[in-house]
Amino acid sequence: MAIDDILNSVHLNEQDAKKDIVSETSFEKKETVSCNFDIGDESIGLPNVKIFGVGGAGNNIISYLEKIRSWPKNVKFWAFNTDKKTLIRLAKTQINSSLFLVGEKKLNGFGSGGDPIVGKTAFEENKLDAEKILGDDTNILFIIAGLGKGTGSGVSPEIAKIAKAKGIITVGIITLPSVNVEGNKVYENAMNSYDELQAVCDSLCAISNDKIILSNNKTTFISQLEQGNSEIGAIVNDFVEIISDAGEFNIDFNDLKSFIQANKHFFHIMVKVKTDSTYEELSVILKDAISNSYSNINFELNEIDVICDFKINKDTPTNLVSDTRRLLEEISQTHNIKFTYGIQNIPNADNAIISLFISNSQQASDTYKKNDHDKSNHDSRNEYIVNSTDELLQQMHKNSQTKKITKKLFSWGNDEEDEQPLLTQLLNENKE
Repeated sequence: MAIDDILNSVHLNEQDAKKDIVSETSFEKKETVSCNFDIGDESIGLPNVKIFGVGGAGNNIISYLEKIRSWPKNVKFWAFNTDKKTLIRLAKTQINSSLFLVGEKKLNGFGSGGDPIVGKTAFEENKLDAEKILGDDTNILFIIAGLGKGTGSGVSPEIAKIAKAKGIITVGIITLPSVNVEGNKVYENAMNSYDELQAVCDSLCAISNDKIILSNNKTTFISQLEQGNSEIGAIVNDFVEIISDAGEFNIDFNDLKSFIQANKHFFHIMVKVKTDSTYEELSVILKDAISNSYSNINFELNEIDVICDFKINKDTPTNLVSDTRRLLEEISQTHNIKFTYGIQNIPNADNAIISLFISNSQQASDTYKKNDHDKSNHDSRNEYIVNSTDELLQQMHKNSQTKKITKKLFSWGNDEEDEQPLLTQLLNENKE
């Protein structure tokens, strides 16, 4: 099931469940209640969350996040960009995010030209502004960006540095570009920015655009954007719900803080399961979700750390939690698992929803290095594809055979062995 469908069902059920109870953000202190704190004081016990969308991709995700639900008062959105027209477009969508034009004096709102150094240099004039925006009351910051171009890659690490200096828990949720679509230079920019973010963020979650493409080789450009948006939307939504909502069994802010500070990398999955699912059925669902995750982290390593949030109804059996833990031990091939879980009762829900944040505590950073080495091993193949495609496009333009060749070009499968012979065939055909 699509993540958007799961999120919608959760939010609808939560709204129904709250119809007959007092809103958590509008407590009335009754004379019969005795306590040593002000129940209505939202500055206590409710962490302040700021979500920064940086660059074009980050701005698009911020816009998406504002549309999927109403957010608690403790959550504030900001959109940062060097391109003024992008921010104007956001303003016209009537979002509630605050908008910030980076490097107005240096760039005059014209953008960074896809150069991270330009983005980084432009942000110099805004460091004091960023410090003021973060203030002294921000408990956790989520930086959302697409890496590879100028603003997302250049500005995001600079914001993270300021947050780190202020002692703010900082989480980067970023997308990595497709090498085959955007080329090695953009990917190299992305990995350089990733290294900078890794040095200053408490934790990172990376979504691979290549994995989104490979999950459906017939996906359209717009559906790829929507898939990335919904994946990051689910991550942010689950974090905020854990931070802001109380459940029957609670994951508190310090549980989340400990997870983030202990793990440099994590990935997220969300699954919907029938309340009467067998162990074998749950196993298929979880294994499928993990193997099809858009993250670059290899889950099947030894020590893992898990935050697991269960949304259940009155028919959910008690063994769902223990079965989930057992399956994670089975999949990771270890009993050395830290398993922190919470339970929220959603009475009107038809099914149970399981949201998991998973990290390979000690080895995740090595996993990313390995993936980068794997990418290097494919550089010659990627270079061949990019160069051949450029030559092919030039010939298409010269010979006016655009439709014919484009149809062939975008009918590739996922088999790497087929790509080079197909390109060679197309080039030879077109030369004839």
